[in-house]
Amino acid sequence: MAPHDVAVMAHVARLQGESIRCMPLSQARSDGLLEDVGEEICAAYLRGVQRVSSIPALDDAARAAVKIAYTPLHGVGAPLTQRALRNAGYLAVETVASQELPDGDFPTVSFPNPEEPGAMDAVLDLARHTQAHLACASDPDADRFAVAVRHPDGNYRRLSGNEVGFLLADMFARQSYGRGVMATTVVSSRLLSQICQATKLRYFETLTGFKYIANGALAAQARGDKFLFAYEEALGYSIGDLVWDKDGISAMCAFCELFTALQMAGSNIFKQLEHIYRQYGLYLDGHANLKLADELDPAAPSLCDKLRRVKPQSIAEQTIIEVQDLRAAPPRSPFGGANLPPSDVLVYQLQDGSRVIVRPSGTEPKVKCYYEVVSKLAPDEPFETAYLTAQSRLTKLIDSHQAALANL
Repeated sequence: MAPHDVAVMAHVARLQGESIRCMPLSQARSDGLLEDVGEEICAAYLRGVQRVSSIPALDDAARAAVKIAYTPLHGVGAPLTQRALRNAGYLAVETVASQELPDGDFPTVSFPNPEEPGAMDAVLDLARHTQAHLACASDPDADRFAVAVRHPDGNYRRLSGNEVGFLLADMFARQSYGRGVMATTVVSSRLLSQICQATKLRYFETLTGFKYIANGALAAQARGDKFLFAYEEALGYSIGDLVWDKDGISAMCAFCELFTALQMAGSNIFKQLEHIYRQYGLYLDGHANLKLADELDPAAPSLCDKLRRVKPQSIAEQTIIEVQDLRAAPPRSPFGGANLPPSDVLVYQLQDGSRVIVRPSGTEPKVKCYYEVVSKLAPDEPFETAYLTAQSRLTKLIDSHQAALANL
């Protein structure tokens, strides 16, 4: 994208002039320079998935009764995901045929990201046709997991990354009360910290990106703390010490186990979410992107720099009570690891408990904004009423803030 494309192409041209050593594939194998990832590695990974995600007390018949619709979105996830679910006892799995095989052109979706509107349309159609309990998707490299759950009214509701994070964190926290560490990123919900505090688990948050989470988790393990779970709101989840990165397959298996456990107990995902919200507070999140034409000009100040200069005093009629500038004061690295780098991120804490985060995209000329509102539920307050009220607050917060940013 201009004007950056000129410098990028010039750098590529310089690299093309360098000599690249080549050798025949057969020689690379005979010299021990190339090793194929074979069934031994796949089998070890699948054993690990079962180790970190399985709930041993579950009934095999209950697992087999769970109907799952799945799509790998033209990526590589299908073979291992299908095997992992089958190994766990989930036998009623239907895969979207038109999206099952890898295809780098992604012909049936506008953008192969399960966060994007429309990306899960095919798997939702399959779920409705087969009356599946769950409609699951992994992104093309299978490191992220998205899910829509069939509501008792028959409709499917997609869960946000934070909601899946709450549910899995609550499950693992109850399994390991007082023993272990959990983590998330600065743009994800604050509810995880409440879960950890209530269950006496150690907690840390870091910059966006699983490399930071994994480094913190490894440092925690080196200190003798057991790493349990981490997530980020963009559908990334990491369970235990299986993969020091986000992993969609183990997350999908763990979610299916939670779903089955709740079914066996006479409950469901939606009742469990309500239980979590009543215990810790109703945390609702949303996000919006603002495209900025002047971000194409490398000499133009970033929107965050404009905000630093303007110093807004309120957002959506709520007084700003605290501003965290992660460029001036990045989060400390947990457990004594390397310092985290400065990041062009502004975090606004508002008087009513809401939070707004602003950061530039690393790949596109736009600003990403993350919003969260928090409400405490009275014991006798109908959940649907509280949810609609919080949703109205969230919508007002997003609309007001986006309008203010557009006028900067």
